[in-house]
Amino acid sequence: MGAVVEQIQQTYDLQVSGYYSQLQLVEEFLLHERELSLEVDTNKNFFEAWEKESESTLIFLQENGQAVSAGGTKMRIDMPSKLLLDLKNGYNIGKLVRLDYDQEKKDGYLVAIPCQEYTINGETYTAIGTVYDHSKLDSMLKLKGYEVMMGKHICLCWIMTEILRIRT
Repeated sequence: MGAVVEQIQQTYDLQVSGYYSQLQLVEEFLLHERELSLEVDTNKNFFEAWEKESESTLIFLQENGQAVSAGGTKMRIDMPSKLLLDLKNGYNIGKLVRLDYDQEKKDGYLVAIPCQEYTINGETYTAIGTVYDHSKLDSMLKLKGYEVMMGKHICLCWIMTEILRIRT
């Protein structure tokens, strides 16, 4: 079982590294503009294309955990203060989180990078993130193949617990 977890860990690390690189493209766009509006067509088109390509929700994060999606929806991201501190101190993060917006709670996998301050619609943000739903996470880790290979069901929660335990 340890070899399976190690293989999944390597797949996870490679995929998340790719997500960080994708977010750096958004960072370059934001830092070029410095102050932007989500209502401007150029910005909307760029963010919509990015979300479509990445199959995720792009979010802009403040130091207090408040965020806004590229579509303009304000939300609160339920994550430990240690992760917010990690972002503030210049570290990339990847974590299962709970999003709270439009009176709806939704679980997802957040990948975020810190960046220089930028302003969207008059508010200051210090990080860029993207949230993937669980189906994307399943696909990323190719769990179906491991289930067949092992001849039994592998619980996603257990695997993620193992991966996150290894990482911390």
